[in-house]
Amino acid sequence: MWVAVHSGSLVAGEPLEAGDFVTFDRSDLAVDFFAKDDCEFMLGSAQRSPFDVVEGYFSVHTNAAALRFGEVEIGRLVTQLINEKRIDSKQAKEVFERLRFVTSRDNRR
Repeated sequence: MWVAVHSGSLVAGEPLEAGDFVTFDRSDLAVDFFAKDDCEFMLGSAQRSPFDVVEGYFSVHTNAAALRFGEVEIGRLVTQLINEKRIDSKQAKEVFERLRFVTSRDNRR
């Protein structure tokens, strides 16, 4: 289970403020949420994956090859957005710095 706080503040075992993202340990225990003031947050949960997973900055995959494929595609899309002048070099650099498997980073301008 996880919670992302959009605005305001709350307590969910610990104080959380706008911008915080927290994951909870796997448990059968309840989590109580107490708003400290007006707040907006997103709560998420999912069934545990039967697969070992490989995490990238932007996605989660069932193996390293799938993560590599996804990151190469992200790299291709970033290059396309640069060429279309829809993002600048600073934005592209921030994306490329978070990719683990992209082998060609010469597309950074």
